[in-house]
Amino acid sequence: MRPVPKIFNVPEELIAPLRADHAVMLQLGGLLSEKGLSVQRHSGAAAGWDTWLKQASAARITLPYSSLEERLSGRFPSFLPEEQKLVLHILSKKSEEWFPQNSMPSPATRISLGAPGAGKSTLLKELSAQETPGALCSDPDEGVLENLGPYLAVRHLLRDASAAPDPNLPPDLRIKAKNEWRLPPYNAFRGASNVINTLNTGTGLARGWPIEFHWTGAGAFGLRMINEGYKPAGRFIDMVMEVTSYEQRLMREERRQR
Repeated sequence: MRPVPKIFNVPEELIAPLRADHAVMLQLGGLLSEKGLSVQRHSGAAAGWDTWLKQASAARITLPYSSLEERLSGRFPSFLPEEQKLVLHILSKKSEEWFPQNSMPSPATRISLGAPGAGKSTLLKELSAQETPGALCSDPDEGVLENLGPYLAVRHLLRDASAAPDPNLPPDLRIKAKNEWRLPPYNAFRGASNVINTLNTGTGLARGWPIEFHWTGAGAFGLRMINEGYKPAGRFIDMVMEVTSYEQRLMREERRQR
């Protein structure tokens, strides 16, 4: 194992509030109950939830709940170590197959820059398929949330229960309408996804895997990750900037689920 910079060891004071935000999950569960939504009544959500539980079983990870209703009952906070381990297991399968431990002396980190909806994730996937097909996706949205069963199930249920926005509305208003069902699960799980992503990235660095870092812009957090994280870990930084028009960005942002 390789040494991991301190920035990837999330301080307990940052995790503590997420270990105690039971009310956030209860509120999300209450929203589903209010709308009469349950996994059992929606085949798509049921299939996704079943896949989540099967992935845990295959990874020999024991989740502290057995149903979505139980997960959102208020018994559990947004951040669960068992879910973090399972997301890492899902994301790291390719890396473990392509890059056994310590097989790469100087693995690179590829960073993409661009506004939300600019096409960063799509571009990184294309580059990864060509050059580093086993790279670990370091992204709290594309990597963590898109592989987190409770978040996906809630999003699926709320989406199915919501009316499609008027196609004649301008893109920004259609996005605003869609956010009525996209935002509740996103806001509830976003803090936990940031912690999970940071811890998983540290594991990837320790194991010597190449990393795809989906970076929205030149924010302080992104700069710290580069200067205090990837560079001290001996990473070569390959940076790609994605430039798009405002209209294209809105169209892409509307198409995605989060």
